[in-house]
Amino acid sequence: MHLLPPIGAQQEKQEGQRKAIGAWAEGLLARESGATVVILGGTTNNSSRESLYGLGNDAGDFNGYAATHLTNKCYDRLVVAGNGKWIGIEILRPPYGRKPNEANKRVWSDHYFVGATLVFK
Repeated sequence: MHLLPPIGAQQEKQEGQRKAIGAWAEGLLARESGATVVILGGTTNNSSRESLYGLGNDAGDFNGYAATHLTNKCYDRLVVAGNGKWIGIEILRPPYGRKPNEANKRVWSDHYFVGATLVFK
């Protein structure tokens, strides 16, 4: 998923998005014992280390919330709740500097590749 940018009036809307996602995940975990919920996505301008959804563990804990975007911010987040846990994270930066040409942006965009290893408890 991709959250709205928390700018101006959209800040409240983004907070509502995060609360709704967290409530959905909590509901699923309450109904399905032993379930695992993985939430992947771009949080746009929310690069804080706070819990985005009110539950789960963020893969960013493993690398100090390293940059996942050309702006050097951690916008792309991987959160797991329930019966799973992260044991590692990997970030691959695109093969160009901070100002890519248009051809490279079409291939890589302005986000880095983020991957993580998930194990079940």
